[in-house]
Formats: sequence, C-alpha cells, structure tokens
Amino acid sequence: MASVMVKNVCQNQKCSSLKILNLHSPLTASSDIHPLTASSDIHPLTASSDIHPLTASSDIHPLTASSDIHPLTSSSDIHPLTASSDIHPLTASSDIHLLIASSDIHPLTASSDIRPLTASSDIHPLTASSDIHPLTASSDIHPLTASSAIHPLTASSDIHPLTASSDIHPLTSSSDIHPLTASSDIHPLTSSSDIHPLTASSDIHPLTSSSDIHPLTASSDIHPLTASSDIHLLIASSDIHPLTASSDIHPLTASSDIHPLTASSAIHPLTASSDIHPLTASSDIHPLTSSSDIHPLTASSDIHPLTASSDIHLLIASSDIHPLAASSDIRPLTASSDIHPLTASSDIHPLTASSDIHPLTASSAIHPLTASSDIHPLTASSDIHPLTSSSDIHPLTASSDIHPLTSSSDIHPLTASSDIHPLTSSSDIHPLTASSDIHLSQPHLTFTFLLLHLTFTLSQPHLTFTLSQPHLTFTLSQPHLTFILSQPHLTFTLSQPHLTFTLSQPHLTFTLSQPHLTFTLSQPHLTFTFLLLHLTFTLSQPHLTFTLSQPHLTFTLSQPHLTFTLSQPHLIFTLSQPHLKINLSYLI
Repeated sequence: MASVMVKNVCQNQKCSSLKILNLHSPLTASSDIHPLTASSDIHPLTASSDIHPLTASSDIHPLTASSDIHPLTSSSDIHPLTASSDIHPLTASSDIHLLIASSDIHPLTASSDIRPLTASSDIHPLTASSDIHPLTASSDIHPLTASSAIHPLTASSDIHPLTASSDIHPLTSSSDIHPLTASSDIHPLTSSSDIHPLTASSDIHPLTSSSDIHPLTASSDIHPLTASSDIHLLIASSDIHPLTASSDIHPLTASSDIHPLTASSAIHPLTASSDIHPLTASSDIHPLTSSSDIHPLTASSDIHPLTASSDIHLLIASSDIHPLAASSDIRPLTASSDIHPLTASSDIHPLTASSDIHPLTASSAIHPLTASSDIHPLTASSDIHPLTSSSDIHPLTASSDIHPLTSSSDIHPLTASSDIHPLTSSSDIHPLTASSDIHLSQPHLTFTFLLLHLTFTLSQPHLTFTLSQPHLTFTLSQPHLTFILSQPHLTFTLSQPHLTFTLSQPHLTFTLSQPHLTFTLSQPHLTFTFLLLHLTFTLSQPHLTFTLSQPHLTFTLSQPHLTFTLSQPHLIFTLSQPHLKINLSYLI
C-alpha cells in the first residue's frame, strides 16, 4: 500500500515537476520566443513574415535589399555601400544597446518608458538634453561642456577627418562637400539624395562629414554591430526579467522583439529584422561607428568618442544617454560653444579649440593642430585645411584666423591671439591661467574639473575616469576595465578580466561572476542562484524552494504540501506530504 502511494506520488510529482520546469525554466521562452527557435516573425536561420538574414523582406536584410536598409544594397536613404532611410553596416534597427539596451527598457527589468541608467526623453543622470550622454553634453546642457556640434577627434556638424565640411573639399568642390566629387550635399565618390559611403547622399559619408555621419558607413540611423528598437545582448524585451519568461522576453532567449541567440518577431543577432540585432546596427547607435549624427573618427552634428547615436550605449544604452559615448551635441573630451575640458568651440574636438574657452587653447575657431570654424584633424572644414591655407586656419600655413605654429587674427597654441592659448594669455580663459575649478597636468594627463554639483577626474595613461554628481557616481578604470555606475535606484558594477557583473535596483539584484560562473538573481518574489563549476542551483519563490547541488548530487524541492530530498552517494531519499512521509536510507 505504501509503495503504491509512493508510486502515485512520484508520478504526480514528476508531472508537477515537469509543469514547474515548463513554467519557470530560465532557458525556455514564453508565448513568443524560444532560445533556439524563432518567434512569430523572425528566425536566425530561417525567414519570417518580416525579416530574413539571407533573404529579403519588407523591412531589412543584411545581404539583401528592402524598403529601409541593406548593407550591400540600396534603399530609399542610406547603406554603408548603398543608400537607405535607415542603415547599418550589418543590419539596421531603430534602437540598440551592446550589452543592455532598449528604447524603453531597463537592463534586467522592463518598463514602457524608463531606463536604469538614463532618464526620460529630456533628462539624463549626467546631463539634460534631447540627446545626452553621461560624459558629454548635448544641445542644451552637459555636465562638462555644451556645444551644438562636437566631436572628440573631428569637427562639428559639417566636418570630416579626411575631407572638408559644408563648404570645403580637399580635392574637389561642390555646393556642400564631397571628398572626390561634388553633390548637393556630400558624397565620397558619388552623389545622391541622401548618403552612401561609396555613393552620395544629402547627409553622410564614411570619409566625409555631414549633419549625419558614420566613420565607416553613413546613414541617418546606423550601428556597426547591433541594432533594434528594443534590444539587449544579454537581456532584451519591452517588459521583461532576465530569468523569468513573460509574453515577450527571456534572459537567454528573446521575446517578441529580441533574442541574444535567436530571433523573435522582429530581431535576430546575426540577421536583420525590423528592429535590432546584437551583431547588427540600428537606426541610432553603433559601438564602433556613429548613428544619425556621430562618429568617433569623423564629425557630425551629434558625435560620440567610441560610439554615437541618439539612443545607444556601449555597455548600457538608452534612448538618450551613453556612459562612454556622446549624444547629439557633446563629446567627453571636448566642450561646447563656451567651455571644454580640453578644448572649446561651437564645433569642437578634444584636440581642438572653440569660440570661447579651451584648457589648452581658445579661439573662435581653433584647434591644437588646425583651426577653423568647422575643423578636421587632417583636413579643414568650411574654411580650413591642415596642409593648405584658407580664409580661416591651417596648421602649417597662415590664414586669416589661426595656425598652431604661426599667428593669425585669432589664436595659436604656441603663439598669442585675440582669444586664448595654453601657454599664453588671451581675453578669455586658459587651464593654466584663470578658470573656475580646473586642473590640468601633462604629460600623462591628470585632469580635474570641479563644479557646484559635478566632480570630474580623468587620469592617463591606463585611464582612470571619475564623474560624480549628487545622484550619480561613475567610475571607469582601464586596463582590465573596472566600471562602476551608481544612482539612487541603480548600482552597476562591471569588472574585467574574469568578468564580475553586479546590477542592483530596488526590486532586483543581479550578480554574474566568471570564470566558474556564479550567477545570482534576486527579486521580491524570486531568489535564483546558479554556480558553476560543481553546480549549485537554488531557486526560491513564495511557494517553491528548489536546490540542486553537484557533484555528489544534493537535490531539494520544497512546496507548501511537498518536501522532497535526494542525496547521493550512499542515497538518502526523503519524501514528505501531509498524508505521507517516506524515509529511505541506503548506506554501503
């Protein structure tokens, strides 16, 4: 009689366990997504109603053309090799993040309009602007500087590192700018209504600049590695948790929009979809290239030093903020139309100056190597060239404005001008002369910038970067990458090598440690612990406690009406229910 009850209980328990695993398995997907299969719209190896990696669809394909974007074919606007309205070097999408990104999402939790590192469409933890980044400023406000168009290595809204801006070309001329040919706006080789890196367009070129530029490709919305309207490399969904499944998202699988390894109704990591892919680009951000307005090596109206886009971050991205990249108007090492930590200009670069103040130089149009109202590190902008002379500035020749080795009506880093020089005095400000709270030391660059609600420290080489505000602490240390971001409701820590990742929010604690993989997820109604090697797995909910330990296998399952324990070797087995208790012990 007891054995029959045990058999029935075990069968019932087996069925119950299968149901529990089916509901709570962290490796399975919800009503829309599976980790190895595709969702209602997209598959990484097969096609869906919208997108396929090797075939064409109504929206996007990496190797084929569509109404919006293709890397090798053309569309209505821009492509890296052709044109399309929204382009990515590999794929295209509207909003993407490398590790954790979404147009309206938190890295581990989801929300319709909020990001864990950024604010709304107008506010950011470090700065405030329609498009802002924590290390740079935007068209409105920045914690360090502010400018309408700034780049770390190149010039402003109309500048290219190798070619000229809205009025200049190094080899040819046109109504705006082209490096080799002329067009209504700019093209490196040909012209077109919009822009192509090998063809022309109204906005962008890979080697030239425009209002919207990318260093390798050009498009109003581009990403080199990933792209989507709502995507995360590790976790992505409109409303999701990393280990539990909802109608949209799973930590190891994707939801109706995103999957890190597989595709959902809109996204694939290796293929393109209407929104985003972890290895493809989106409409706004690229880690190595820039989005609608920015490039690290080229200039545009909106630029980022490492990546650029209106809505993307390298590690944690949102619709308006990036920890390492700049937004629509600002760069981490350059300033705005008034002030820059290293340089300043209405269109500024970290090695060039602006119209008002620079810690090293200052001029209405100045650069440490070149100068112009719109300047490029290797070529000149609307009025300047580094090897030739123009109405404004040249680094090796004289001009009406500025040269780094000669003097002009404005400013030179080694000579005096009407504005400012780091070694000389001018009408405005120098980091070694007068400033509110600035300290600059060279070589090896120790930079300290203090404002009423901002402490900024930059140290090189090996890059120690500290940014502190009343509601934000940001620390970046290299090499081996220690990254700490703290806000009132978010603590984020990333440490490499061997990868220690910590994310804390009021209702979520997430810890990932490698090698040997320690994974901890805590929520008000869920505690999840995963350890490798030697596998310790713990899952706790209000009505379920599950423990799995290896080697030598300790297994514990507890529910309000069931306690199950299995221990090996030497086999200790315990099963307890309200009307049944069984103890089995076998020792060799």
